[in-house]
Amino acid sequence: MEKKVTWLQGEDYITIEEREELNQTEWSQIIHKVESKPFPKKRFVLFEPVSSFKKEDLIEHKYSFIKRRVLVKRELEPFSTTHRFSFSFEGLKRMGVSSFIEYWNRVIEESPYQKQNVEQEWRNLQLELGEDYAKGCFAIFKGDDAIGVVILHIEPGTQEEGRIYFWGLFPEYRGKGWAAPIHEQALYMLKSHFHAKEYVGCTDEDHLAMLKVFEENECWVQSKIAIYEKGG
Repeated sequence: MEKKVTWLQGEDYITIEEREELNQTEWSQIIHKVESKPFPKKRFVLFEPVSSFKKEDLIEHKYSFIKRRVLVKRELEPFSTTHRFSFSFEGLKRMGVSSFIEYWNRVIEESPYQKQNVEQEWRNLQLELGEDYAKGCFAIFKGDDAIGVVILHIEPGTQEEGRIYFWGLFPEYRGKGWAAPIHEQALYMLKSHFHAKEYVGCTDEDHLAMLKVFEENECWVQSKIAIYEKGG
């Protein structure tokens, strides 16, 4: 049963993501375990359509539906690209933590999709991904100019599932047609540096720009997922 879910813990939250559909017995055990945890904020990420027995338990335990997201996949072996890789990724060791956090803060400026406390997210990143978190933190450069950040990792509990924890561009570099080639270059990094064999990505169902990037980079829609939360 534990292989059917991913458990992610931050400073003040716990997130349970379905990897495979849970039956009623498995679900009852999972939600009971979650409710026994002392975290003030709890989140479930569930495949749609969400079963009626799950919805009933979520209502009983005071969870609220937050939003719907789209889950996509792409096989990374063999890797083919339609873009010319003209960007460079600079690792955390070279730039330092303070510069990376400064860049991250610049990315979320004026973004309707990213409402974050970067310093808290930085701590949560370390808790979720463990000691290897720093290997995936990169600043994105165009020539000599930093233009954004990307955080890559292998999904906890797996060996070959590549994920992008976060990525984005500074406000002044958006709208230039760079999103798709940068995203695909990040996928290549997942394959070449992290030995990922597949990529799993996710975005809000109304984030049309990111959905277009997924389509352009040959990511196919696996499913829709529903987010339920309480606390916070």
